[in-house]
Amino acid sequence: MLHRETEARMASGTATDRASAPRRRFTLLDGMILVAATAVGYALVHVLERLIGEGDFLSLIREAWTGREFAKMALLLYLVALPVLAAWTVALIPLRLLKPRPRSRRMARQPGLMAGIAASMAIGFMGLVVGIMSVSMSWLIGGLDQVVMLQGVLMLPASLGLAVLVAWTTLLLGRRWRAEPSWIDRLGRIIGVAWVLLGLASPFALLFL
Repeated sequence: MLHRETEARMASGTATDRASAPRRRFTLLDGMILVAATAVGYALVHVLERLIGEGDFLSLIREAWTGREFAKMALLLYLVALPVLAAWTVALIPLRLLKPRPRSRRMARQPGLMAGIAASMAIGFMGLVVGIMSVSMSWLIGGLDQVVMLQGVLMLPASLGLAVLVAWTTLLLGRRWRAEPSWIDRLGRIIGVAWVLLGLASPFALLFL
């Protein structure tokens, strides 16, 4: 009986928290942040094009479509999606911190924000590793091999997907998962699922090199 009363109080408290949580509609500033993140993502796509040295990705995608090289087209789309998705992932954090926002304790229970933070930390760590590797290989052998660089890029989603899964598993096991019915949290959950799926697809992408 006591256990049922405790569960009822917890459910009531959760419902009250959701009802009293401040909600923020999509604003012009939100749109500007997402547009800026998309622009940064496409700038990173051009950096990736130069590093790989295969030419313009969009032109290569059109050629692959014309030649019915669907595996190559899928690989190129995968490479274009990674930088843009990474930029949107990082943009989730300032979007969530704009007012009105929930209290810090409530935000720490939102799977969308936790996915953004976990993936952003993984992006920062992997970026540092790639930077150190680039400097080291340039000093030792005069530059990075194109295939090695492409393999590193394709395996990046596996690390980010794992980071998201660890963050979500921690929330679930600690019974702290509090999904918010807002566009920001939903966007974060969509991005988190996208990283998990891209991470699962990364070994297959390596097969098409």
